[in-house]
Amino acid sequence: MSASAEPLNRLTALDRFGTDPGALRADIYIPKNFPKNGPLVVVLHGSGQSAES
Repeated sequence: MSASAEPLNRLTALDRFGTDPGALRADIYIPKNFPKNGPLVVVLHGSGQSAES
């Protein structure tokens, strides 16, 4: 899945996010009420946590 303008309203795998030599994973969440040109929030976590937690 690539980023889209459509609200996802759930945590969804982001399949294509550029070169990935480390086999990393990324998830995306876009709330239904997200404003056009709204802010980008990036959350990084260690390998012992999950994006959901």
